[in-house]
Amino acid sequence: MSDVSVQESTEVRPDAVRRVAIVGEIPFAGRALAGALTASGAVARVLCPDSAVEAALKALPNSHNVELVEGDLGSPGAVSSVLKDVYGVCFLSPISMNGRIYRAKEHIDDVKAVVQAAELNALRKVVYHSAIGASVGANSRALQDAAAAEELVSKSRCEDFRVRTGPLMGRGDGFLTEIVQRAKSAAPFMTVMGYGATIVQPLAAEDFGRALAHIFTATSDAPANGLYALVGPETHTLLELTDSALEILDRKKLKFHAPLTCLKLASAVGGNAKFSERVNLLFDAFAVEQSDVAKLMGADIRLKTPSEIQRELVAG
Repeated sequence: MSDVSVQESTEVRPDAVRRVAIVGEIPFAGRALAGALTASGAVARVLCPDSAVEAALKALPNSHNVELVEGDLGSPGAVSSVLKDVYGVCFLSPISMNGRIYRAKEHIDDVKAVVQAAELNALRKVVYHSAIGASVGANSRALQDAAAAEELVSKSRCEDFRVRTGPLMGRGDGFLTEIVQRAKSAAPFMTVMGYGATIVQPLAAEDFGRALAHIFTATSDAPANGLYALVGPETHTLLELTDSALEILDRKKLKFHAPLTCLKLASAVGGNAKFSERVNLLFDAFAVEQSDVAKLMGADIRLKTPSEIQRELVAG
């Protein structure tokens, strides 16, 4: 991989090909967005961390419209290169029920670096992938950081889009994939953290990619900048998703529930930050009453359901 060369100016004509930078978590969400952008006729310039991700991106149907810049958000030079002469940038950072997937400890510093580079390069649009439940008063650090990052992005000199989602779902999501794998296991029982009552509104990574691509590629119906809730078509508890996976697999397992009060106490005295984050996320919000899917994608869009994704995961 190597840094790409300058090919066109940031400001583009309505009929010109738009070049959009993708930074952050690439193997899962980034690949979905790159696929959606290139399918829409745009060029995706991706900050690519390693050769395995490079191979996955080159396997996309329109890989000729994917440009790669070697490095990650820890490299100021790589960030500057990937944002040079592009129309906009999307910072991707999914949060699963295990916590933030990509560079959790450095998240705020990464957002600052991207916003600063976007301003220096006079980008038109900055899209930040936030999370439902983002709040300074959230239990989990991931959602606290999401709220702080939204504030940073909203103050940028670019058109800012803060798009909140629930957990993304698809192969490699660290969410439904994990539930299906546990349901597939040969063990006759499975452990459920708490009573499985946490409500989530998961969104397929494929639909997520299409929505964000529309922000960059739409013309007459382009969404206005601001804060959006982009969520899936159904709400479920974690227990319902577990039972759904077992039903699809035609399996039955004993479920052992670890009470939330005990988990909270263990997380407070155990000193394990990752475990504490998993417990805290069970107390946070991952569903909303008002969805902005129609504003971002149009009124006639059909989104994939959790059961559809689970069946895809089961089928392999």
